[in-house]
Amino acid sequence: MPDVRRVAEHLDSSGADLSEYCGLHVHVDASNLDGRQLTNLLCLAYRYQSVVTNLLHIHPDRMEYCQPLDEYTANYVARRKPETAWQFNQYLRTCCTSRYRTVNFWALSAHDTVEFRWYNATLNPDLIAAYIDLSVGFVARACRQQRASTEPAPFSARTARENTRQLLSGLGFAGPEYRKTRQVLMERLAHAC
Repeated sequence: MPDVRRVAEHLDSSGADLSEYCGLHVHVDASNLDGRQLTNLLCLAYRYQSVVTNLLHIHPDRMEYCQPLDEYTANYVARRKPETAWQFNQYLRTCCTSRYRTVNFWALSAHDTVEFRWYNATLNPDLIAAYIDLSVGFVARACRQQRASTEPAPFSARTARENTRQLLSGLGFAGPEYRKTRQVLMERLAHAC
């Protein structure tokens, strides 16, 4: 992560400018994930997308390129229980015809990655590091979990803070090494409410 921080700081100090309509995409290596793990990731991303969308307050003009995952796709793939990444891809492409989703699984074919498109562009190194942690956290949980539910996580504006804490805890962000990530994301939530 030090390299990412250095690059962001260098761009910022050099006067780089970002449009509020830009997104920051995080690609996570998925070359070793099997069908179960990819299905878990799809289900987790679908399950928590209301919590994450509220937390990150995606710019409305970006929604064309950052569409929510849909219930039909999550359930269609989960019911088929793919064992391999190839099977997962085949099932996904049957019902998901766009790469412009909050989590883009089409990147598997081209780059052997899963692309997280939730994030608004920033040059803030702490935010970028938190976004990377969040993306990697979703993948790590998908690998640890036996089976993920497609039932949407409870969410309301009134309970947003608690919903976010539960998500971060579920992703394993409890230790001191994630203190900065928790702090940055909870500050982000405060701006969203």
